Amino acid sequence: MGMSDFGYVLKTENDEYYCGFNQFNEQLRMAKIYHSKKYAEESRQTMENRTGYAITLRCIEIMEVEND
Repeated sequence: MGMSDFGYVLKTENDEYYCGFNQFNEQLRMAKIYHSKKYAEESRQTMENRTGYAITLRCIEIMEVEND
């Protein structure tokens, strides 16, 4: 089994992820990943104020798997 890591992403009430530079996308792979919960929470608050969307902080796991 490969290595794994975790991070935080911001998800809107419309099921879109924050990608940085005021951009949102419905694909998780495009999301900006934060490794600091503190910075993720600061960004969440900033983006909620800018957009007016309800934004939640989600913890994700990133895992390397073997390619058969």
